[in-house]
Amino acid sequence: MSSTVKLKYKIDPIRRGNPPSCVENGGIPVVNQACVWPSGLDSSKFKHHNPEEIRRIDAWLKEGDVLVNSTETGTLGRVCHLNFEPETDIFADGHVTILRATKKVIKTRYLFYVLYCQQERITVECSEGATNQIELSRFLLGNFKLEWPPLATQTQIANYLDRKTAELDQLIGAKQRLLKLLDEKKTRPHPWSEPRRPSQRIRYSLAW
Repeated sequence: MSSTVKLKYKIDPIRRGNPPSCVENGGIPVVNQACVWPSGLDSSKFKHHNPEEIRRIDAWLKEGDVLVNSTETGTLGRVCHLNFEPETDIFADGHVTILRATKKVIKTRYLFYVLYCQQERITVECSEGATNQIELSRFLLGNFKLEWPPLATQTQIANYLDRKTAELDQLIGAKQRLLKLLDEKKTRPHPWSEPRRPSQRIRYSLAW
């Protein structure tokens, strides 16, 4: 049987990442808001933290974490599920909220889908501040009520949505490839559109 329970009773603690000391090259990868997308982490947007200041970092990411963008209109509430164990140490910066199930009472993939479908509601109900300077409130997010079916049902729902999402991604990819081929066909010069050399001109003869 499903139950409606506040998020803070399923996730403890709800925390923010660490502010990085950025370096140009060779640092520790830092997940920022530009990296967080429902389709997964965009590693091309990683910032890099100075390795000499590693001791103050404790927001290391693990497989299963749900990341929530926590500032700025339009990006606040955008979520990402870390469905792999990072090959190297990475951490989230202070603009990203980390949700981690410390007890095996929820399926974080299910939590990801629920939050993904409610980004607008989270933006309205869980943010505070001025219009252009809004910020996700951990207190309000913790009191955000969600529907929690049994763990086995959460797994079934998450697996079903994974399959349907993969099918949709395949359809989108096929459509994009088709549009690309159509664009190439439109820009390709037609064989009759270029001036013909004398040897290519059609010769007509009149029968007398």
